Amino acid sequence: MSLRIVKYKNYGKAMQAEPNKNNIITHNFYWCFFELSNGVIIDVHYTENYDDNGVYIGDDYIISYQEDYSFNLSFKEWFEGTFKKPAEQLYEVSDEEYNLVKEFYVDNLHSKRGISTETIVLNN
Repeated sequence: MSLRIVKYKNYGKAMQAEPNKNNIITHNFYWCFFELSNGVIIDVHYTENYDDNGVYIGDDYIISYQEDYSFNLSFKEWFEGTFKKPAEQLYEVSDEEYNLVKEFYVDNLHSKRGISTETIVLNN
């Protein structure tokens, strides 16, 4: 049986950088969490980057395991909880996991990344 996404929750634009001296936001931060058929939970932290004049200069994807995440948490509850636990060694997601969630995010969520969702269960 191939690896698949069981469910996800998109938080949309969860945070942004403070405005710079030109009153320009240089980073917008988006989060989405996925549960995979192998039981792991992975988050996609997508960042839009702008220069000091507000010109788009690229984006970044950070895709990692989340052991203490629960789909019933608000973003604030999850994010603040990350500061209350001891730092743990993070392991890189497998190439298969990385490609699966990134491809799903790009194909299905990127164009509406600013819209938060409830937990969406996929029937695939």
